[in-house]
Amino acid sequence: MSTQKRISKSVLERIIFFVSVAQSNNAAISLRELLNLMPTDQVHSADQLKDIIRECLGETLLVEAGYVVTREALKLVETTRMAQLESAKKIQQVKSFVDSHHKLFADALVVAVSGSASYGSANKGDDVDIFLITKNGALWSTLFKILLYIRIRRILRVDSENISNLCFSVAFTKRGFEELLKSRSDPLSARELINLKPVKGGETLGWYLANTEWIKGYYPSFSSPSPRKQPPMALGRKQDDTPLSILLGAYLATVAKLRNTLFRLQGRDQDVFRVIRSKDRLIYESHRYVELRTRYLKFFKDQSTQLNRAIHN
Repeated sequence: MSTQKRISKSVLERIIFFVSVAQSNNAAISLRELLNLMPTDQVHSADQLKDIIRECLGETLLVEAGYVVTREALKLVETTRMAQLESAKKIQQVKSFVDSHHKLFADALVVAVSGSASYGSANKGDDVDIFLITKNGALWSTLFKILLYIRIRRILRVDSENISNLCFSVAFTKRGFEELLKSRSDPLSARELINLKPVKGGETLGWYLANTEWIKGYYPSFSSPSPRKQPPMALGRKQDDTPLSILLGAYLATVAKLRNTLFRLQGRDQDVFRVIRSKDRLIYESHRYVELRTRYLKFFKDQSTQLNRAIHN
């Protein structure tokens, strides 16, 4: 039986969807990453996935140097290879900074690189998005210390550590992150989480991901082995940075308004973002991200509808 007859339409649509998403961000998706996004009941190996692409989608897609692209976008392979080198460099810079500044990150349970660097598509000069989980009551005090340190080095024009472009775009307390995992279960959030590149607290992050069922519901191939047998514990004295959350939160909201005004004047409406903040979280969410989430939700909803029709027929 040919590969084309054995593979469902939903698998082919999923391949096309993720290739398209990557290319809309001016990047090529690797065969290995694409495999991790496939359903395990039909796609079992990289070689099988490569055969599926060649036999079923060969007119439009090809596999080149371990990447999957449309035929007219072959140049993205080299672009992505260079971006991955730059992304690895940025991740190492963040790790070195965190490792050498224990006091700044004393209350951090997880520090990870997110955004374009975590996907391997960062360019030189891009901001580096940081995902952060702190102990309860220590989110805003931690952010204050780090942002103040970065600002002082920027004013003094001393940035040998290459940290001035760090952007703490998603930050939670332990309580806030656990609430997120219970309240949100969409396919883009799942992919963002499994793509995080931790530089501190990898075991803690791994435990959370391994014990969040809806992530595997979207991406059954995802595996996050964690040596932890129990939920992560945040030991230490009880903290409360509520006053700082109000003051620093208001300052960051004001800065966001100024940046959004600049983005609009530059015609960069997709980069305009909103600030979601509370005592337990700080999230910067751009128009581009909201549109991408809508795109993911529509695709997975359509796939679910097709599956239900097939079952009932």
